[in-house]
Amino acid sequence: MLELNSETSTLVGDDEAILNRLSPLFTVGPTKYGGRGCFTAQPVPAKAIVFEARQPFATTVTRAFKKEVCCYCFHYEDGKTLKSRLSKSQGKNSSSSLYFCSPTCVAAFEQADPDKVLFDSLMAIEQHQQSDDPEPVEPDLSSLSLSEAIEQSWAEAEQWHKKVLAMKPSKRSKLIPKLSESDYMEAKYVVAALYRMYDLAHEPSASSSTYYGEVSDREAEAMELAMFNLLQSTENEKVHRYPYLLDAYINIYKFLYLVARPELQLYITPSTIRACIGRNLSNAFGIWSQSQSVAEDREFFGFGVYPSASFFNHSCEPNIVKKREGRKLTFHALRDIDEGEELCIDYGNYLNEPVEVRRRELAEWFFDCGCDKCTRELAAQP
Repeated sequence: MLELNSETSTLVGDDEAILNRLSPLFTVGPTKYGGRGCFTAQPVPAKAIVFEARQPFATTVTRAFKKEVCCYCFHYEDGKTLKSRLSKSQGKNSSSSLYFCSPTCVAAFEQADPDKVLFDSLMAIEQHQQSDDPEPVEPDLSSLSLSEAIEQSWAEAEQWHKKVLAMKPSKRSKLIPKLSESDYMEAKYVVAALYRMYDLAHEPSASSSTYYGEVSDREAEAMELAMFNLLQSTENEKVHRYPYLLDAYINIYKFLYLVARPELQLYITPSTIRACIGRNLSNAFGIWSQSQSVAEDREFFGFGVYPSASFFNHSCEPNIVKKREGRKLTFHALRDIDEGEELCIDYGNYLNEPVEVRRRELAEWFFDCGCDKCTRELAAQP
């Protein structure tokens, strides 16, 4: 999806090799407007499947839909509370649960998390989630620039980490910060990403020459992790636009350090948490209810990061379209596509508005659209 800096996105060595194992139908290379994109290696006929991303690297479901949307395959039954669940007691009279659409999805989740490292960490987030949102906190800029405040605040968070190590568990529990609804979603996504790193830590690196669609599920997961580490982070840009997010992101870091399973502690560092959050900001795919028509309103269930699918850029005249089928994302050609054309999706409902509106909306994703439609319409302005 988003690539901001053409210099930092130069394809070399292992990076180039793994990206060009995505599909025999396209290669990944520099675009004319900066960053990377996917370009066809041969003509692609209309309706052909261009790519299938097997499963997300990490996902999260909103608090509002956590009982109605399967946390594994995202199935939704028109607002009904799902009957299959995994639960954990959180005290004498309370418990927290993950909800699933079927025993099959429960079994798939448990198979992927045999030691309950992810499950226990997600349950800890549920246990400590507050019902009311805390007030946003703006950084103190009386004596520092925002850039200085960002680096100083994260340095202080690292020192906090060292102090907490020496504390008794009973004292640590009093330091757990409150999370807002959006921070709750972010924390669940980050835990899922950290679990992937932990789970794949002892897997061989994704180094074969086989294409993504032909490798085992386990090697595909290793490829997703390798590509996740190549994604552009816009955490710094986002905080400069919305300074109150600095406090929110540091609270997520502290929260997870205090509640996540010990197995994940090695990965809960300022740099890793910032990278996980920043890569989501400009690369996540929304998880939406399936609509029967364009006019039908859709419900936002959450989001997932699919690194293998994140190198398709946006165009206001896309030539491929994304469809979610459970955990899988499938990309189809909307028309005949010539060899050498860039493969582009659209990032949302930004196709029919005036060019100024489209560009303003896309700027929220730190994306400056250079598609042919925008170029034509900008050139036609008086």
